[in-house]
Amino acid sequence: MPKKKNLKDSLSENDLQAMWEIKAHEGFEADEDGMFIPYEDSEGHLTIGYGHLVDEGEDYLDKMTPEQADELFVEDYIYHRNKASEMPGWDKATDTQKRGLINLAFNMGPNWYKTDKEAGRKGFPKFNAAVKKGDWNAAADELVDSKWYRQVGERGKDVVDLIRPEPPQRYVFRGGGLIRDAYGRNLI
Repeated sequence: MPKKKNLKDSLSENDLQAMWEIKAHEGFEADEDGMFIPYEDSEGHLTIGYGHLVDEGEDYLDKMTPEQADELFVEDYIYHRNKASEMPGWDKATDTQKRGLINLAFNMGPNWYKTDKEAGRKGFPKFNAAVKKGDWNAAADELVDSKWYRQVGERGKDVVDLIRPEPPQRYVFRGGGLIRDAYGRNLI
């Protein structure tokens, strides 16, 4: 029987960095044995693994191993990355900005930026206009001036830093040791 292809093997270094950034914010719920268990997210939606929203018809009411959670996360990541790549302005984005756009799609859903009057979603029209012009600072400012930014805490700051054209220095070394993490937070 041929070995099943590992989806993670086809990901770029930028993808792996984006996945780390998303996992850092998504978190998970586990039982005393380290098995991932379903939980309600901040909006009350049933979720499992690293932020996988359980859709109607999916049966994730049981526990899953960390390996199963990772597999599901890779599938979710690829789906949201592909959806983010359909965004107007994607081709103008740097790799760092693309990580921010993927993070937004993962956090708010693949159509987060679109207006949908029937669903009652305003979208982010000013963000979209700024991205289409290549004005990433204005796009970042639109995120800061949003309900999403006020709801998500540190994630908002981190994603905005990814969207800005000149993100702040990510790593700071002093005396031969790393004193700040990938988001610029002090480690000591």
